[in-house]
Amino acid sequence: YFQSAHHQALARGGTGIGLALVRELVELHGGEVGIDSRLGEGTRVWFTLPRAAAGTETGDVDVPVLHA
Repeated sequence: YFQSAHHQALARGGTGIGLALVRELVELHGGEVGIDSRLGEGTRVWFTLPRAAAGTETGDVDVPVLHA
């Protein structure tokens, strides 16, 4: 994973931490994140998440909490 240099982040308005957060959250939910990049064509960022088990309601699943 790429994190831009400080001077590049200032020019673009970001710090490069967004994809790291996405990856952490998706993996905590049992999913996967991928990046496909082709020179001159662009970059595709994708993710997958497992389907909820039958009968599982929102809020019924224990999700680990991130601690800084």
